[in-house]
Amino acid sequence: MAPASPFDAGSGRMDLVAAVRAGLLLPESTDRYYQADPADYFFAETGGDPSQLNLASMAHGEIVDTWTFRRAVKNVTLLTTHWTVDWTAPEGVGLNVHPEQFTLEPGLTQELEVTADCSQLPLEEWRFGEMN
Repeated sequence: MAPASPFDAGSGRMDLVAAVRAGLLLPESTDRYYQADPADYFFAETGGDPSQLNLASMAHGEIVDTWTFRRAVKNVTLLTTHWTVDWTAPEGVGLNVHPEQFTLEPGLTQELEVTADCSQLPLEEWRFGEMN
C-alpha cells in the first residue's frame, strides 16, 4: 500500500470556531472561477488556468522549468497584523516567496509571489510542500 498524498487526503472538515478567528482571507470571485475553467467554451481561445485562482492550494500539472503563483491575502481583523511566511519545499524543488514578511492594516491586501523551480524534477511527477 502506497502512502497517502495530498490528493488522497481531501479537504477535511471545516472548523467553524477556528474559521471565524482567521486573520487572513484569500478573496476570490465567482467570475474568476468561470474564467479559470480550461473547458469553458466562452474562454476557449485563451483557455482557463485554475493555477492562477486565489486559493490556498497551489498546483500546476505542467511546470517544466519555473512557475510563479500569485496570491493575495486580506487582513480581515480590526488590528494591524504582522506576518512571516514559512514554507517547506518538496525535495528537488527550489521555492521562493516574496515578500517573506509583511505588515497589514485592517482591510488591506498583500500580494504574494511564490516561485517554484522544478527544473531538476523528472517530468510527470507531482511534489508536495507546505506554506504557513
